[in-house]
Amino acid sequence: MEVQPQYTLNSDTSRPRAGHVAYPMALLTLNHIQDERNIDLTTLEGQTVATALIPAVIGWAERRLGYPLEQSERTEYRGDGYTHFSLNTRAPVTNVVLASKSGNTYSNVSADAYDFSDTGEVETTAWLPSGLKAVKVTYTSGWTADTFKSLAPDLRSALLDLIALKLQAINSFSAQAPGTAEGDEEEGEESTSTPTGPIKKLSIDGYSVEYSSAESDAYWKAKAIQMSASVGDDVPAPIKEVVDAYRRPLAL
Repeated sequence: MEVQPQYTLNSDTSRPRAGHVAYPMALLTLNHIQDERNIDLTTLEGQTVATALIPAVIGWAERRLGYPLEQSERTEYRGDGYTHFSLNTRAPVTNVVLASKSGNTYSNVSADAYDFSDTGEVETTAWLPSGLKAVKVTYTSGWTADTFKSLAPDLRSALLDLIALKLQAINSFSAQAPGTAEGDEEEGEESTSTPTGPIKKLSIDGYSVEYSSAESDAYWKAKAIQMSASVGDDVPAPIKEVVDAYRRPLAL
């Protein structure tokens, strides 16, 4: 069931979105942020910041969980001799291959001698050796963009929320930067009613705030790097709870 915590930004997608940006399909993209969190990323500055934040947030979740989220081939080694064990992932699992070590070489265990589930549980009737890296387990695990949305909607939503919150934070910071806050204008000049930020438009709780960009691309790249490095700071507890629910239980 998808979690809709208090921290979630307005996710009304009934309004048409424009300015989609073509990027390689990944777990989360700029278009997902635009469409599902009502954040306009059509400016170069917004794209610069968001493009840095997306992998930073996914990387934060992967470090917290201890396994990659995006589908890929993985290899684990075991040396306990157990015939029933769990792989180190809670993402969907396919194509499990067991190989036992003899000397310095590995030989595949007959596929008829073991079975596995899509949740990463492996059971074998074959004898498995014990010792340092005695058994090699190769498998495919992780989500694609489609399966992440259909099979882990709460985790996906939490990560989108975290990205949106970080984008909101950097825009709020920029709006208060010297030269943009009320009272900072030069004598005889009028203060601008449009704050400065990398995001063109940010919609929160049904209200839209328009922003303008008055900084260089190098400035926003530096801010993106700074924000990405500290992306795990001040993460709301509801987001952490959703992510932690995808930790692998302590296995045999």
